[in-house]
Amino acid sequence: MQQSVVTIFLIGFVVCVTSRHVIREAPVPKYTGIRIIDGLCMNVRTDRLVYRYKNDSYVYIAFDILKTGMVDVFSWTIVSTTKGTFISSKMKKEKVFALDFRKDVNRDHVIAATNKRHQRRFEHRMERKMKHCRKITERKKKHCKLTSIHSVFSRMEMKHVTFGTKPEDCKT
Repeated sequence: MQQSVVTIFLIGFVVCVTSRHVIREAPVPKYTGIRIIDGLCMNVRTDRLVYRYKNDSYVYIAFDILKTGMVDVFSWTIVSTTKGTFISSKMKKEKVFALDFRKDVNRDHVIAATNKRHQRRFEHRMERKMKHCRKITERKKKHCKLTSIHSVFSRMEMKHVTFGTKPEDCKT
């Protein structure tokens, strides 16, 4: 009787081991830009999209963090004077839900893709730049130029994003 129990146990064990190799769970899909805008393909080492937009009243640069579903938005108001167009020295940083933010975004707003390290570096540099701009505003009663944002933005390392690709062709 003991021998039959052991063989049944061993047979059950073998079946469990072999069935584990046959039945595989579906792989967890990676977060890619294809779900956000159709045909968007990102680089392998990036996990967030970078958006930029400017109109007559404000400028923003946003980082869409695909893993968390949140968007970090850095925005500035535009000040128009007789001497030119400037930005205010107060940088607003907001966290917005990605679904709400993406309603107003189109392909023209997507600039590139980057990762967490480069976003933090951009944020640190912008805080330093805005601190400098506040000092100039207090001392000289002048506003910062719009190029102060672009100079920090252009120094950020970004990866190219392609449009119009099929999900199978995207190497993410």
